[in-house]
Amino acid sequence: HKKFFSKLCFIVISFVTFLYVFFGLIAYFSFGPTMLTDCPLITKCLPNDSIVISITMFLWIINIFITYPLCLYPANLIIESYLYKNWPESFKKFWLTNLSWTVLVALTVFLGVYFTDTLDRLMSVVGSLCCSPIAFIFPAGYHMVLCAKTKF
Repeated sequence: HKKFFSKLCFIVISFVTFLYVFFGLIAYFSFGPTMLTDCPLITKCLPNDSIVISITMFLWIINIFITYPLCLYPANLIIESYLYKNWPESFKKFWLTNLSWTVLVALTVFLGVYFTDTLDRLMSVVGSLCCSPIAFIFPAGYHMVLCAKTKF
């Protein structure tokens, strides 16, 4: 109902803001003020026990290995839609799309290796610029476009 939208929107945004602040404070109180300088990545705050670090890193690698294609697929579809817009299906197009995948993977690996020392800051900037609109702005925009001709 339209009359409840403003109230509901305020409650949801307030709750999400509360969760962000709450988890940030819990992490800060758990690890202390040295967290900001000593542990830019959560994996560096783990105990120095080698088995804990080995298991965590192994699971992290498996996670990245499995989710990387899922994250890269939409970006590659957008790139291919611009590069090969009017191309008919052919052997040449097939191998060029494979080449574009290879170049994109090589580019991301190069950026990861090149920015190793500042990767945490790079990921923070990319996440704040790209993930915030995806999480907060795009769903509301899509809803407005899809429901523009209907009444609430």
